[in-house]
Amino acid sequence: MGNVGDRNGSFARSLQDLKRRGSNLLVVGSLAEHVRDAATRRLLGDGVSETRRRLFVFTDATHAGAQVGNGAVGPETTRVIDRVTPTRSAAAMPSASSTAAGLTRRRVEPTQLGSLAWCIEEEIGAFDANANGLSSGELRLCFDSLAPLVSEHDVPTVLRFLRVVGNRVRASHGMAHYHLPVSRSDPIVDELASAFDAVIELRVRDGHPEHRWELRETDFVSSWIPL
Repeated sequence: MGNVGDRNGSFARSLQDLKRRGSNLLVVGSLAEHVRDAATRRLLGDGVSETRRRLFVFTDATHAGAQVGNGAVGPETTRVIDRVTPTRSAAAMPSASSTAAGLTRRRVEPTQLGSLAWCIEEEIGAFDANANGLSSGELRLCFDSLAPLVSEHDVPTVLRFLRVVGNRVRASHGMAHYHLPVSRSDPIVDELASAFDAVIELRVRDGHPEHRWELRETDFVSSWIPL
């Protein structure tokens, strides 16, 4: 086995490779809002020193907020897709293609996952057109919760959806993360893991949020890292 320095260096190179080629990350573990926000903020990247195009997909608007992160907020840099669910009334949702607080929002009815995937692809395409080609890591997609999809559809259907969206993210060399508010030990995590490049587990230790990475390609598991 290599020493700690070798492991840390290998891990850092793996993360850079994920950023370069595009990646999809499954975020599980702690349900604490401040921990989820800390993870989302890190995964959205620095929008001040570098250009970021951020796409938020809200299914229950619980595990992320469109104001998380830094940098410019506007139609060319930040877009939101709201998926209506039975527990979220359509009257309470923004109208389709509405713009509020500098955010471009679209509403998608929860009929078929194909329509949501199509909407995500369109928004990524709009970013790509505005940027005249996205650079590696420029696109950041935040999917606030997979829980409604898992509860409404069987696993093969959810996997097909994730692979379609994931392939589009990779084609743009973007980085997408998807929150699933369950324990790492929940069987659904391993059932969905094949659609992702890594699983990120969150926890709170001594009052401080931490995260741990499992890289699927190499079976590497990192130590717990402060958020």
